[in-house]
Amino acid sequence: MSCFLIVSTIPENTISWYYQAIFLMSTIFFGFIHLIFEARQCIHKPIFYLASLWNWFDLAAILIPTITSFIWLCDKKPQIWIITIASFLLEIKFLLFFRALKYFGKYFAIMIGVAQQVFSFLAILGILVLAFAHSLHLLLRPTSEYSYDQPSNTNDANNPWNLVPTYKFISSNSAIGELSLIEIPNDNTNLFTMFSTSILAVYFMLTVLCLHGA
Repeated sequence: MSCFLIVSTIPENTISWYYQAIFLMSTIFFGFIHLIFEARQCIHKPIFYLASLWNWFDLAAILIPTITSFIWLCDKKPQIWIITIASFLLEIKFLLFFRALKYFGKYFAIMIGVAQQVFSFLAILGILVLAFAHSLHLLLRPTSEYSYDQPSNTNDANNPWNLVPTYKFISSNSAIGELSLIEIPNDNTNLFTMFSTSILAVYFMLTVLCLHGA
């Protein structure tokens, strides 16, 4: 684990390719050793092994850094998001080693219990957000065709062109001129135009309500 974290953290202009290759080969070597241990556990109790989410996480934490190191060593440096995921999995795997210890295990049990309760709450909250987002999308979406490049004058109150501010010219004698300036709408003018942005709008509304209530 340390080998991969070192080579992924130290800038390329600080460490030579020779030492990078050593760290990458060490990651591949130890990765295969861990895979052998995982394979032995799977062969011994395959049903029990495959039914455990911890084992799937261990496999991901072993395979992703190992494959990333192999690609890095043979071809070129992978994309940064792949290295980020591999490093994150390795660091979480290191933390999970402490779950076998009695002193740390009780805290893992507390976190897992809280996570289970939070997951149920988030599932209910997600359904409510989807319900409000869908209802408001049906209520506030434009019913007429429009284009952001071409102004339109319709009776549709939800049309983005009818939601943007309009500015009138006022002369020195307080007379209102006939010319006007209309602000060009964009995707943020009416977030309820699409269902995906409706979810975002409802989330913002809930955030504002929570902050106001606090």
